[in-house]
Amino acid sequence: MVMSERDVAAVVERVIRERRDQAGPLLPILHGIQDELGHVPRNAVPTIAEALNLSRAEVHGVVRSGRRLSRSASALLDLIEKQGRSNL
Repeated sequence: MVMSERDVAAVVERVIRERRDQAGPLLPILHGIQDELGHVPRNAVPTIAEALNLSRAEVHGVVRSGRRLSRSASALLDLIEKQGRSNL
């Protein structure tokens, strides 16, 4: 199922609200978005940065360096396919 931009934004905002008060909230927020959407959408970075009073570069750097985080659904599918091959 493909979600509209509005639905994606609602998920991002909800995850931020639910996790922003945790200690070190950036990773829990990113993991929550990944769990809900299967990836961290590029357009979520400014929303996360503003909510946590971080720069976009800081958020982008964590997303980019995170091994478990994916920036696109296709990247997630590639990862799943590679993991499936390694289990053969």
